[in-house]
Amino acid sequence: MKTITTEELRNMSYQEGLILQGCGGDLQKWIDGINGILREQGIFLDGKPLKNVAVFQHEGFTN
Repeated sequence: MKTITTEELRNMSYQEGLILQGCGGDLQKWIDGINGILREQGIFLDGKPLKNVAVFQHEGFTN
């Protein structure tokens, strides 16, 4: 998990992503939970979980 700034996020052109706003508590549990849901729904085409995860703070929220 990599911590980034909102400015770094704004400069991430030509990349796909999913932003979850207001994540509280243990961030690894959020990652594991989202990976579990995506796996259960058959969304992972190659079966590999999300590993390239970035976290940033905005207006007091962890995203």
